[in-house]
Amino acid sequence: MAREVNDSMGINSRPVQNLDDLLCRRCGCSVSRHAVIGELQASGRKATSRMRAMQQQPRTTPASALPAQLSAERQSLALADAGGDWKTWRPEDAGEADRVKFVLDKIAQAASLFETLGVAPTVEDKEIRSAYRRVSLYIHPDKVQNRAEEDLVEQAEAAFKIISSAYDVLGDPSKRAAYQRSILRGPGGSLVPFSGKSGSRRDLTGISFLKKFLSKMKKESGYDLKQKPKGDWEDQGGGVYTRSVGIKVTLRHAITEEEHVLRNVDRGTILQRLKARIVSEVKRGPERRIELTEDGTKLSDNRRVNASETIILIGISLGPPVMIEVCLSHAITGARLRLTVLDTISIQELRIKAAEKLACPADKIRLGCRAQNPEGFEQFEDQEFLNGRVQILLLGADIEMLLTLEEAMELQTQLRDAYGADWFQERLDALLGAYPVPESFANRDFREKFGELVTKAQHDVLLEHGFDGPKGVINMYKAFRDVGHHPECVALTSEIDHKLRITYGGMLPQVNQITLEPCGILNLTIERVAFLHVALEPCFSFADHQPPVFVSVPAGCTVATVHEAAAQRLGADLEEFQLVEGDDFEVCNPAEPLGERRNFKVLGKDLPSPEEGETEALLLKNDETQLPLEFTFTLPAPCATVGLLRQWLAHALAFGDATKLPLLRGDSLRPPEDADLIYQNQKFRLHSSAFPSELPAIPKLIEQSCPDGTATLKLVLRTQDLFRDLREVAAQKLGVTPGKILLLCKDSFRPFGDDEPIGSNRKLWLAGMEEAADRPQ
Repeated sequence: MAREVNDSMGINSRPVQNLDDLLCRRCGCSVSRHAVIGELQASGRKATSRMRAMQQQPRTTPASALPAQLSAERQSLALADAGGDWKTWRPEDAGEADRVKFVLDKIAQAASLFETLGVAPTVEDKEIRSAYRRVSLYIHPDKVQNRAEEDLVEQAEAAFKIISSAYDVLGDPSKRAAYQRSILRGPGGSLVPFSGKSGSRRDLTGISFLKKFLSKMKKESGYDLKQKPKGDWEDQGGGVYTRSVGIKVTLRHAITEEEHVLRNVDRGTILQRLKARIVSEVKRGPERRIELTEDGTKLSDNRRVNASETIILIGISLGPPVMIEVCLSHAITGARLRLTVLDTISIQELRIKAAEKLACPADKIRLGCRAQNPEGFEQFEDQEFLNGRVQILLLGADIEMLLTLEEAMELQTQLRDAYGADWFQERLDALLGAYPVPESFANRDFREKFGELVTKAQHDVLLEHGFDGPKGVINMYKAFRDVGHHPECVALTSEIDHKLRITYGGMLPQVNQITLEPCGILNLTIERVAFLHVALEPCFSFADHQPPVFVSVPAGCTVATVHEAAAQRLGADLEEFQLVEGDDFEVCNPAEPLGERRNFKVLGKDLPSPEEGETEALLLKNDETQLPLEFTFTLPAPCATVGLLRQWLAHALAFGDATKLPLLRGDSLRPPEDADLIYQNQKFRLHSSAFPSELPAIPKLIEQSCPDGTATLKLVLRTQDLFRDLREVAAQKLGVTPGKILLLCKDSFRPFGDDEPIGSNRKLWLAGMEEAADRPQ
């Protein structure tokens, strides 16, 4: 056969001794590696060069290439004469049986490439193409992947490779002609029948059609398959060997000497792709951590693996999975969640475990790392493995860490000891000496330096308990939600405050810088005045007797005041009626004083009937005596109004409702509006009914100046302090007793009560005050 091949190819080099020396013209590999025999060439540099030259020429089939110098007519006649030996079939021949199994059995029993497709060698090219499509319709991997029999799926995949190889040869006219010549090797160019018992579809797995073909041609070719060839061949039993498609790579750890075997590695695979497969099988990574070496030399990622070998690995473990602790940190708050998982877990499995721990849907949780993008976060793919990561960022769910009582007490004890260290106390002494409190509470530099000192002292403790993120301190305080009220925790908090000296509840107090501005004082005169009762009678009356209607006016008022009181009593406008007197109905002058007049007639308006009991009560003798009782009253000067005066007077006189206080202007004796401004030494009159039998001690305001001639007094207090505390601090600064300090709202001049919290008030009025048992409210 070797001589025939050399002669047919026109090669004058050394004769081909076996099939390993026979190379494929397309790829240059030994023909024994291929599932289909194509155009061949002999090995050797000269032959290869010559064959390359032949490939550039138009492909023709010379007559000398035909075995036994057969002509095309004789070749067709030979194939036709041997037609009885060819087994043709169609999938429809299965009848009611399983057509997939029927096709697989036929392919396994085939004695030639034609029989794998169920056609005779004499068919035309289009019939071969139709047969290939018809057979592949039943055994294509996509058609059988849903079958329950796993063996059947594997057999179908192997059978599909066989018919694909057969169609690759028979579908190409030149390859088909070469294959037909190879099977016409009998005397005179007759057909050489294949011998051997028929196989079944179970033989399809692991045995290639090429080996089956070669085993039946061994007598003619002189190639003995009972002897194992050189290279990566595997014994299939019965003297049949198949060359493995892939090679075996053994990975051995450089330190632990653990081994992992990668099977069926494609020849020529570069180490970079090999690392990706290592990560996929070992479930550890990432690839950049893996280092492959040989004889102590690091191997390049571009190095190719062409044969089975052992490679030394370092960077990841090759042993069985182990339990590790993974810390999930919230990407925004820094809150942490620690999970104990296998080091071979995938990101998807880790996300599910985190969702179970946080009691939230798994699809809302995102795991990733920091990234240079607008979100600052890069999400991991679910199919990724943990790859040695122990710190992973989390988004999509809130991590709430709650401490037990034992954990809280342990944390507080460690913080107390950290703050009690000698180095901390020495630096705290120096800091408080440079920034005296409480004024330093509002100093930004002091708060920053104090925060840096405390952060340094508590860093190791917070790291141990998982509170070292961007908002670790805030998360720590939140973790005390359920146990912070326990007496043990409260006692430890007090000890921590004792170590820090200036904190309350372990934190610097929030402070307000209060500005006290002295305000001027208004001195007012309040005169008590009696009210007179004036009778209103109709000008014309058709009744026998119509009682008068009475109105009350202050003594010393004018007729205009009576007119206004009458309009209010009658429910009419001033223009609708006039006040007249005498039988000639003389119109009264509004500007005239009331004097001794007590009766007026109403012209132009009917009088209503008096209310029950009104006449008897008001027919009593009018008290026209003006008692000479008056007193002085003080108010804060800036923007003092009548409304403020009403409130202060009502409080001082225990009147009750300030809006009903009968207050009149001293000049016009008319009720003033609450929005009217008050001026220095202004006089007001008050109805005698508002006066108690004895006037109480009314506190008097005095002007209070700030020390050192400053315009304002600035104090720093905590927001939770009360105005009682502010008065005490202000009194200490002013050198007076707290009872002589009055603090007023900047806008409403409302005096603040002692038990009110300072809150967000920043600017207040400051007034001095004579000692008094009662203070304005």
